[in-house]
Amino acid sequence: MDMCKVTLIGFVQPRDPEARFTPDGRQVTSFSVVCKNIRRGRDGERTEESEWFRVTTFGRLAETAANLVTKGSRIYIEGRFSSRVWQDNQGKDRTSLEVIANEMFLLDSRQRDAQPAGYAGQAGPAPLYSYLEDLPF
Repeated sequence: MDMCKVTLIGFVQPRDPEARFTPDGRQVTSFSVVCKNIRRGRDGERTEESEWFRVTTFGRLAETAANLVTKGSRIYIEGRFSSRVWQDNQGKDRTSLEVIANEMFLLDSRQRDAQPAGYAGQAGPAPLYSYLEDLPF
């Protein structure tokens, strides 16, 4: 069995999610997530690297993202990579990778409290934050 799975923990930036609808009425909500990594270089100096990911949600998960996620939200995303081919202004084909989310957890307490109890996207375990809050450290 093959698998293509990605997990992100980061912040929604640089703007609020954008919702739209497919021709058959299914909601699609997209947003960008930035994940920052701090590492030490060979000289021992700490550097911060940022990776940006475009995230797309569908159906009930898209509704939740449109209603609860805002710019600056700390978020956990689980999904799969999908490649998309598009043309730039000069007509040249470009390829981009995006994450198609199937799980989403809001990690901000303000937003987390607004989620339906036990809601973790379309299916799956209880939200991640409930596990984190029970840890003894």
